[in-house]
Amino acid sequence: MSPRAGKPGTTPHTLAFVESPVQLLNVLEWAHSQGPRPQEGPGAGFTLVVLSPTDPMTRGQLRRMAELARHDGHEVRWEEARGGPAAPFRTIGGLARELRLATGSSWATPSPVTSSSC
Repeated sequence: MSPRAGKPGTTPHTLAFVESPVQLLNVLEWAHSQGPRPQEGPGAGFTLVVLSPTDPMTRGQLRRMAELARHDGHEVRWEEARGGPAAPFRTIGGLARELRLATGSSWATPSPVTSSSC
C-alpha cells in the first residue's frame, strides 16, 4: 500500500482550494456528485479552503458562496493568503494538520515526546 493511501477502512480527508467563485461552484458540484459518504473515523470528510482574493467584488461573491457551502454542511475555511509577505506561511501553518490528514501522513496526530540525555 502506498504511504499516501492512508489507513484501510477510513475515508480520506479531502481538501479543496479555491480562489474564485467559479472554482467554488465547481467544487460544490463535484461534492454533490459524490453523494453522501459516511464519516469513518478521524480525518474523514471534506474541507473547502478559500484563498481570498484582493478584489472586493470577488471577495463578496466568494463570501456569499461560502455561506451556501456551509449551509450544505461543508466545512469552509477562509484564508487571507494574500495579506502580506508572511500571509502564505501563516496559511500553510494554519492548515498543517489538515494537509497531513489529506496526505495520509502518520504525522497527523502528535506523538509523545521523549527526551534523551547527551
